[in-house]
Amino acid sequence: MSIAPVVRRSLIPLMLLAGISSASASGPRLPDTGQTQQYDTQGKLLPPSGSSLYTGQDASIKGAELNYVDNGDGTVTDRSTGLMWTQDDSGKRMNWVEALEYADKATIAGHDDWRLPNAKELQSLVDYEKKTFPAINTDFFNTSLTTFDSVENAYYFWTSTTQGDFKWTADYVAFGPAWSKKNASATAYFDWHGAGAQRSDPKTGEPADYELASEMASDFISIRNWVRLVRDVAQ
Repeated sequence: MSIAPVVRRSLIPLMLLAGISSASASGPRLPDTGQTQQYDTQGKLLPPSGSSLYTGQDASIKGAELNYVDNGDGTVTDRSTGLMWTQDDSGKRMNWVEALEYADKATIAGHDDWRLPNAKELQSLVDYEKKTFPAINTDFFNTSLTTFDSVENAYYFWTSTTQGDFKWTADYVAFGPAWSKKNASATAYFDWHGAGAQRSDPKTGEPADYELASEMASDFISIRNWVRLVRDVAQ
């Protein structure tokens, strides 16, 4: 499995994660990505050394430990961010407008203040060390899908964030492969960007309405995506 924090259709830095509810004496601590090993430019594991290629990588720089607590009521609290998440995903795909309505109407574990996470909040759930899909801690979170081998089971999750350049699109994050093809006329899709990739697509409509003829690589257009709700934990 490949893990990639950036893709073409996103202009938002993915490693700047928000949602921190408090600050330590040394300032806010961002959630750790989960990476524990360093790699060279060919993707091979690096032996320990004093070089910047080793010591400067993510795995050597620890953020706040992801501190998940299973609340036993279908929710999970991440004490490192002060966010409470639904243990289950939405169980079905929906467009962005439907996702906002789904969140607004949700009452789970006695709470009715659920919402879609913003792009930075949702990125905090991505496990960058996992070598299998989905790229989330399945000891705490349940997933509707068990196979992730085609665009038919793309495991993309909506955020509440409107994309920077194209305001008719919204951001989502891949927790499985991030599918693309060589050009608009190609039919075979490949995982070119990997789990953790952030993209944006139209908030409503049909994919065929937005297909563009191009000789460049073309991303799979996904207008109906999954949802995992979040709420702020009272301090």
